Amino acid sequence: MGKIGQIQRSITKNISLSTLNSKNSEIERKQSDIAKAQSNKADLHRKLTDKESRLLMLKQNLAKEEANERKKQLEVAAREQKKLDELERRRQREQLDHQRRNFRRR
Repeated sequence: MGKIGQIQRSITKNISLSTLNSKNSEIERKQSDIAKAQSNKADLHRKLTDKESRLLMLKQNLAKEEANERKKQLEVAAREQKKLDELERRRQREQLDHQRRNFRRR
C-alpha cells in the first residue's frame, strides 16, 4: 500500500493525461500484485492447515497403534506368565508326589 499511496500523492492537478493514465496503470498493477500475493498467502495457509491436520491425524493413528501393540505385548506376557505359573505348579506337585512316594517307602 505504501507504493500505491506514493503514486497517488504524486498525481497533481497539473498532470498530463498520459502521465495520469500511466500512474493509474501502475496503481492497477500494484493492486493486482497485492491481490496475487494475498491469494498465494491464503493458498499457503490452506496447505499448511491441511498438512497440520494430516500430521495430527497421523500422530493420533500412531498413538492408537502403539497402544494396541502395548496391549498385545501385555497379553502375550500374561499368557507366558500363566504358562510359567502352571509349569511351576506342576513342578511343585510332582516334587510333592515324589516326596510322598519316598516317605511311604521308608
